[in-house]
Parts: sequence; C-alpha cells; structure tokens
Amino acid sequence: AGCGPTAHARRMAKQAPPGGGPAPVWRGPLCLVVSAALFVAAGWVTHLWVRFTPVYQDITCRLGKPTLSGVRFGVPGISPTRLTIEVGTICTNPNFYTISFAISEKGEVSMTEHRTPVGWAMESPNSNSTLPAKGVGSVFATAEVSVSGPMLASLLPEMLLGNGIPVFMELNNKMKVDISFFFGSWGVSAWMKKKCGMEIASLTDTLGRKAQVGPMACADTWEELVVPRLDDDAGGEMVMSAGNISPKEIRAGAMAKNIGLGGTCLLLYAGGLGCLICAIRALCNRFGGSSESDGELASESSSDGDD
Repeated sequence: AGCGPTAHARRMAKQAPPGGGPAPVWRGPLCLVVSAALFVAAGWVTHLWVRFTPVYQDITCRLGKPTLSGVRFGVPGISPTRLTIEVGTICTNPNFYTISFAISEKGEVSMTEHRTPVGWAMESPNSNSTLPAKGVGSVFATAEVSVSGPMLASLLPEMLLGNGIPVFMELNNKMKVDISFFFGSWGVSAWMKKKCGMEIASLTDTLGRKAQVGPMACADTWEELVVPRLDDDAGGEMVMSAGNISPKEIRAGAMAKNIGLGGTCLLLYAGGLGCLICAIRALCNRFGGSSESDGELASESSSDGDD
C-alpha cells in the first residue's frame, strides 16, 4: 500500500464538480422543458402572424330595409313636412380585431332626380356601431328630412301621383382600428363615405298597398349608384375595402405586424433552440461522462488491487 490517494478517493474527486458543489442533475431536464415551452409559444405567435396577414380584409355589409318614423305632414306652401328615416346595415368583419365607428359626419339628404336638399343624415346616437373581431355587427344611420312648405308645393304632383320618390343620402362614418402586436402597434382612422339611395312611396303607391319605403343601395360615387325600385325584394351590399384606407397606413400596419409578431417569433425560436442545445449538452455530459468515469475508475481500482 502506497501513500497516494486510494481508488475511492480518486473516484470521489472525479465525480465532484469544480467548486465542490453538488452536480446540477436538474439542468438538462429544465432546459428541455423551457425549450419545449418556448417552441410552443413561438408556434402560437407564428399562427397569429398568419391570421393577421393581410393586415386588413374587406368588410361586407348587407343593407337592411329602411324604416320611416316621426312623420308629420305639413301644408303645401305653408308648413314643412318632417320625417325620420332609420337605416341599418349588418356587416361581417373577417379581421381578427374589433373595428369601431367613433365619429359620424353629417351627410346631405336630397329628394327627386334633381337631388333637391331636404335634410341631413348621420350615425344614430344610440347605436352600437362596433364590428367584433371575426364576427357580425350592425351600423345604424338616421336621416332627418324636412321638406319646406314651398318645396312641398313644388313636389306635390310627384308625391301624390309618382311611382316611388327617390331619396338620396350621404353616409360618412370614420372607421377606427387600434391593435397591438407585442413590440409594434397599429392605429388608423379612415373615413368610409358612401352615396346611398332608396325610394319612398307616393300617395298612389300607398293606396296600391305598396311598401312605404323600398330597399337601399350604396356605392362609392353617385355615378355608380343604382337606386332599387320601391317593390324590389332586397337591397344591395356595401363594401368597406382596403381602398378606403391610405396605402401608407396599410404599409404601416403590415410593418408593425412584421416587427411585433415577426420579432417575437425570432426571439422565441432562438431561445427555444438555445435551451434545446443546453439540454442536449447537459444530458450528454451527464450520461456520457458517467460511463467514461466508471470505466476509468474500474481500471484504476484494478491497478490499485495489483499494487
């Protein structure tokens, strides 16, 4: 027997890590769990990036049938005739964020083919003009019509004997979007201005048991507008397209999405890959190092026995 360290002492010295602390057996499994969590989060953010591409999709609105209320008949040449037209649209929002209509601007209301001004139209004050994400919402507008006494006298033949009196109105609503993409955000407001038209019944139409008001149609310009007839079954559709938003704003939204979601994806994937490498190295060092040490110690024990 020599004075050098015994085999058991050499074995303990090899197993002990630098600094004399316990071996971190938890490092490999922990890195593996963190890596898996980061890759799952990165996959979810990638899914969000795909869902928000393109950053804005066209909104389609189905125009409901207008209704008349508050009708007060005046005396031709003396007192005005007043009425209220309530217009509702049901809109489908294919985007993954809520769209609201924060501001409404007065639009002119006119009657007859000559478009004689008779009032103003704007968003109904108590309407819920919000389109939920990936859902259906309603937007309401109210047109206040006041036909003066002299104007009523000039329109009297058409209001008595006409076959549907055309009513035109401008609908001006400001659409608002405000969304956050982690490290980026996009906020935009854009006016959605539409030219709309319908027909209301004359006295002859009312006696013929026709509807008091016909379906409504809208277009981007007066030239494109085709007013439905009083007895048509349904109105048309109104599209709030990306063309109503400045191309600069659309590019800004796409950039915010790419920076926010794309940057988050890169960080998560990089972190997951780093933790995966950490786990592989820790597990290899643990199991590979243990078998190698056991072989060396067995050899040393055999040598000590020979001595």
